Amino acid sequence: MNIPGRKVVSALLGLSFLFVAAQAVATGLATSKRDCVEILEQWAQNPDSVAAHLVEGCRELLAADTARLAEELPVEDPCADPAAANSVRCWGPWEALSPASGPEADAPQSLVLHDDYEFRPEFADTFTPGNRPPNGVDPMNPVDPMNPVDPMNPVDPMNPVDPMDPIAPIDPMTPVDPMNPTDPMNPIDPMIPEPPLGLCEAGGSCGFAVLDPDFCSVPEDQTVGRFDLASDGSQFVFDRGGENEIASLTGMTASSYQGQSAFHASNGDVESGVAGDFTANNAGELIVASGLWGHGTAGFVEHGASHANRPADGGHFVWGVASSQATLDQLTTEGINNGGQGISLHFAGSLQRNTSTTANITISFGSRPDWNGQWTSTTAATTFSAGGSVHGANLVSVAGRFSANVDAGRSAIQGILLGERHSQSVIHAIDVALKNGTILKDVGHLLETQP
Repeated sequence: MNIPGRKVVSALLGLSFLFVAAQAVATGLATSKRDCVEILEQWAQNPDSVAAHLVEGCRELLAADTARLAEELPVEDPCADPAAANSVRCWGPWEALSPASGPEADAPQSLVLHDDYEFRPEFADTFTPGNRPPNGVDPMNPVDPMNPVDPMNPVDPMNPVDPMDPIAPIDPMTPVDPMNPTDPMNPIDPMIPEPPLGLCEAGGSCGFAVLDPDFCSVPEDQTVGRFDLASDGSQFVFDRGGENEIASLTGMTASSYQGQSAFHASNGDVESGVAGDFTANNAGELIVASGLWGHGTAGFVEHGASHANRPADGGHFVWGVASSQATLDQLTTEGINNGGQGISLHFAGSLQRNTSTTANITISFGSRPDWNGQWTSTTAATTFSAGGSVHGANLVSVAGRFSANVDAGRSAIQGILLGERHSQSVIHAIDVALKNGTILKDVGHLLETQP
């Protein structure tokens, strides 16, 4: 049966495709490619709707265009260029962009494990973990070059104290004075050297002594060091923990030596002792002591004994209990509140060994305590002056404040303020080299005096 309507539709479709084909020839390759894509899409949906010769022509046209592009674009390795390390495409290995096949086909590609990456030896050195590629960000250490804060150590750039590091708990309400940058964990002014013999804590017992090997060494062979004495006089230690450490016998008891008070112990082979001036509190505990100390072969303390036959080491010492923190705070407060003029304490006394040398030390308290001292001898050859800073109960010399006749680079003086307000004294040790060749190694206990 002939149906006129169908003939009319077929005729119209034929005319339409002839028109499209003619337009494709007339408008060039770009239009033909676009039209062919549409024709092939329509053919894929309904094969009977497109003439076979049009389908075949479009296939040939697209195939020819693909071949032409392949000839025009040379096939080369994009990572062979010297600047390839700057491209993330050459940092590989990366996962394939095509869908996975097999049982992992439905899994997201970012979660699929791959072990068939291509090894690129030309980039092995550059991308070894820990090495940073030239002009790029190390993929093994992705620190933003515009914000060099390690993401594994998130220090707040506005507050550069590491929150994971509790070593510096600085109270933000009491910032460090930029004119006096004292470390709150180490209250020694960074502009002042560490005390050569270590700090003495407020209220703690401390002392100094001179070690004179065999009691007859020249000053060059003597040593100035710390001296610890038990509060009941039962034991002493020189240079505790140091290379010259000497510990006495334990259990020394009260005795006397050549008319002086003493503490002494002996086991028949070795003996130890201290002798001199001792001051105790109401509880019977020693709070100040000074004099001689010794440790060695039994019998060395006998008057007139030959040290060649009975060797022992010892020397002079000073020791006491440092002023309490309450007393130190009171002195500072009085100094600041005294119209800005501060207050001063004065101390004087002779040295233990060089008894002809008298020391005078003045300690000034205020907003920034310091001290000055003068050592005067009956011979001008051993007269000099010095000064320094005060840290709690500690006096420390400053090289720039020695008098001109002192070899400051080889000299040091350290002292400790003892006792409580209106009943105080100073012990100190000197290790001074004068430019005339004289060497002074001594200790001294100075009592408070009027200026």
